[in-house]
Amino acid sequence: MQAVAALQVVAALQVVSALQVVSVLQVVASLQVVSALQVVFALQVMTALQVVSALHENSAIEDEDFSVPLFNLFSD
Repeated sequence: MQAVAALQVVAALQVVSALQVVSVLQVVASLQVVSALQVVFALQVMTALQVVSALHENSAIEDEDFSVPLFNLFSD
């Protein structure tokens, strides 16, 4: 009986150990997914900033062209 009990304890410990390994692997996998999503998002932001910068540099219209003096807004 003691041998059967010992085998049951060993089997239970193996199950617990396997579950711990699975849990750790799930955490690692989810962290990898989060990290990959962060990289994708960062690349998208960088690309968007590069596009905006390129459009601003290549634009013939400058910000000063849009300025309107206040006295022109209220004159008749």
